[in-house]
Amino acid sequence: AGPISSFYCHLYFYFLVTSGILCVSFIPVISRLMEVHVVNTFLSPGGKSKEVLGILWNIVSLVNFGQYIAMSTIVICIFWRTNYRIFTVADGR
Repeated sequence: AGPISSFYCHLYFYFLVTSGILCVSFIPVISRLMEVHVVNTFLSPGGKSKEVLGILWNIVSLVNFGQYIAMSTIVICIFWRTNYRIFTVADGR
């Protein structure tokens, strides 16, 4: 495994992590569970800090979405422009 293969593996791992964070950001069930089990434990219900935290979470979600769009476009362009082929299980047959 050379440096190009290592680069692709790191890029793929980063893409998976970013996709997971994006899913967590926009799935309402997860955010509601976080609010019920985590936020209400540490903050008083109906407090001003809870509203600020909600706005901050929305901003972080939108910034992550913009970054995801940029990174997924870059990944597609990198794979499209390179002729590097990763050896897969299907190639071993």
